[in-house]
Amino acid sequence: MPIPKPIIVQLAADVYAINEFGLDSIFIIEGSQSSLVIDAGIGCCDLKSIIEDITKKPYEVVLTHGHLDHIGSWDQFEKVYLHPADWEKARAITIEPRIASGERMRGQEGDPDVWHYDPENFREWKHVPEILELADGQEFDLGDRKIRCVHTPGHSAGSCSFIDPKSRILFSGDACNVSLRITDCDVETALEGLMRLKAQQADFDRNFNGHLAYASGVTHICMPETCLDDCITSMETILTGKAEPIVQFQSKWANRPMVASYICGAVTVTYCPEKLRKGEA
Repeated sequence: MPIPKPIIVQLAADVYAINEFGLDSIFIIEGSQSSLVIDAGIGCCDLKSIIEDITKKPYEVVLTHGHLDHIGSWDQFEKVYLHPADWEKARAITIEPRIASGERMRGQEGDPDVWHYDPENFREWKHVPEILELADGQEFDLGDRKIRCVHTPGHSAGSCSFIDPKSRILFSGDACNVSLRITDCDVETALEGLMRLKAQQADFDRNFNGHLAYASGVTHICMPETCLDDCITSMETILTGKAEPIVQFQSKWANRPMVASYICGAVTVTYCPEKLRKGEA
């Protein structure tokens, strides 16, 4: 069966988004000398050939975090950048949960008829690429633009976001969106990462997260303008003990109780109630 091709859209001059069948989004930023690829998806398309159709310049691959729907095609590259806090998590991923995640998204959380890919399109990794260290403040010089990394832990300990001042876009992975899961870190640490983004907000107007279209969606839209402030206010409220949870459930991902709290505006933050401040749990 031929491998289907995902939807590709242009977000700004020399900035492209690849919608991998509603499962995740991958970004390409092209500079005058080189390009930068942000994330590697879940791995059910030929990402390398798509990238090299879009840009003819040399490129590097950076990963916002080590979850299965953001590193899935990393085996197509010789080296990738990832924050060290997520190295172990990423290396432990196998093909079975990647397939299961794709089928869950397609069958339970969206319309199965929207996306036409087959589970057989998921590749076993033939090798794990060389993983290079990604750090807060690190810059990638593309010639006429520099992309800056901001460490934004919370969704994972190694989550990072990227700012392109030229297009004035923040690429936030899963670290700053309207459905924010604080699964690996305490709320205090996550808030510190978001405050690092707030301190650099003069450099971006739009926030594109790692899932622009979700399950049955096909549109590529950015997060609401208030998203960052809403996330910050929500976590500040949680830390004061004034958050009123709307639902409590056992999380299979964190293996602990979690509470989803709609605190401010468009944002829902899911967090571990016994893991609010550094050193707890």
